[in-house]
Amino acid sequence: IDSIADIVGACLGFHLLGVERIACSAINVGAGTIKADHGVMPVPAPATASLLKGIPIYSAGPQTELCTPTGAAIVATLGSEFGRLPAMSIEATGHGSGTKEFS
Repeated sequence: IDSIADIVGACLGFHLLGVERIACSAINVGAGTIKADHGVMPVPAPATASLLKGIPIYSAGPQTELCTPTGAAIVATLGSEFGRLPAMSIEATGHGSGTKEFS
C-alpha cells in the first residue's frame, strides 16, 4: 500500500504542478547492505538494480539505501533523459518530510 500511495502521489503531484518532462542526473543508490523482509540484501537491492538497468547510477555517501525500488520505478518510468542536468533556473525549493537519520 505504501508503494502505491508513493507512486500515485508522485504522479498526481507532477500532474498538478504541470510537469512536462523529468530530466535526471545519475542516481546515487547508496552502498552496503540493508535488512528487508527477505533478509539481508545488497545495496542497490535486486529490484532497484533491475529497474535502473540502462540508467546511470553511482554509489557515494553513507552505507545505506538511497534509492528504493519505488523511487527507481518512478524515475525509470517518468524520466525522459538521464545524465548531466540541462541548464535551468530554480523558481522554488522545498524539502521532504522523511525521518531517516544519517550518522
